[in-house]
Amino acid sequence: MVSHSSLHGASGGLSGAADDLEEEVVALRTDLSGLGDIWGHGLLGATLGDVDTSLKRRLFERCAELAEEYRGSSGKVGKMSDTHHAAESEIMRQI
Repeated sequence: MVSHSSLHGASGGLSGAADDLEEEVVALRTDLSGLGDIWGHGLLGATLGDVDTSLKRRLFERCAELAEEYRGSSGKVGKMSDTHHAAESEIMRQI
């Protein structure tokens, strides 16, 4: 059974997941930056380095997009919780 409190909890969970994702991305960026130039300076290293940089950029962009989607969903679920609570209160008032 869905209750306004379960929806409220889900909203908080989604917001927390966004926070966790952002923290993990910061940690991953730091770890990867600490590795330095792992591909070397030759032709192969330059080519792989460009691919690696592009892939990491896209990874970080996608993680930011996901965190934003989680935050948007959190807000929507929070509104559902409020609506559910208001409807439940109205029914109880009428009874």
